[in-house]
Amino acid sequence: MRIGVTGGSGFVGKYLINELLKSQHQVNALSRRKRKNNDSGLIWYEGDINDEDSLSYFLKDCDVVCNCAGEITDSKNYTRNNVNGVKVLHNASIKSGVNLFIQLSSAGIYKVPIQGKVREDSEIYAYDEYERSKINAEKWLFDQKKMNVIILRPTTVYGADMPNQSLKNLFSAILNDRFFFIGSKKAVSCYISVENLTDAILKVIEKREEINFGGTYCEAFNISDDLNYYNFINLACRSLSVKPTSIRIPLRLILFLLKLNKSSLNINIPLTEKGARSLAKQSTFSSKKFRTNFSWKHRFPHSETIDNCIKEWFEI
Repeated sequence: MRIGVTGGSGFVGKYLINELLKSQHQVNALSRRKRKNNDSGLIWYEGDINDEDSLSYFLKDCDVVCNCAGEITDSKNYTRNNVNGVKVLHNASIKSGVNLFIQLSSAGIYKVPIQGKVREDSEIYAYDEYERSKINAEKWLFDQKKMNVIILRPTTVYGADMPNQSLKNLFSAILNDRFFFIGSKKAVSCYISVENLTDAILKVIEKREEINFGGTYCEAFNISDDLNYYNFINLACRSLSVKPTSIRIPLRLILFLLKLNKSSLNINIPLTEKGARSLAKQSTFSSKKFRTNFSWKHRFPHSETIDNCIKEWFEI
């Protein structure tokens, strides 16, 4: 089977291509720059998801398209790449005879409660323009009726090659004895490894012939691997060979200090109000719907994938 992967040189796309090739799939990969290729099962195409002409070559003979492309840093291009690009790619996929369109979205589109479970029918809310672009792309895809679409909403994806340094900075703080817990012992970490996310994508491809949602063409699924935050940190401490801290500071006190610092002290600290609330929240993202529909379970435990990151990031 031939799979088209956009954003093929990005964090998730690069890992997905490697796993597809291991599974004996043929891969067409799209990148905005020329790429070297040393694998007979992989063809690189130079192009842009907003350029329908280049897409017609990239999509040739593809059975499935997985859209891993997207703008995450330049807000001026959020609408162009994350909304309009999805429309152009989807329409070009239909013209090329693609059977299944997999859209990589984000669990950040929900209005996350302090406690409770976040399911696919939970309230949608844009905290920033990036999430708004993801929401708008999803709304458009849900209105399309010509091709099956699977939308995956992963929580924070981590791995040794992740472009965001937040998790590396967190582990560095643990290593240098600068970490402390915020809020309740019931706080939850909402991370999923790139290994488990790509395994979920492969499961969708494997089960593509069985997709039947009762007359609808588009369905969204959370992809999560939530864990008690204390346990997540302890796994990192074990891999870093350091003793877990017992220091825990109430969220209210942290928020007060952050507000005080912003209004008068202006000390440069890495913690924000949004970050503090995230570290203290007790809500979880449910991926039960995906597990049920695709007979999926997490293959890679956090203990293994955290250890992979730490070996890559630190000289332990």
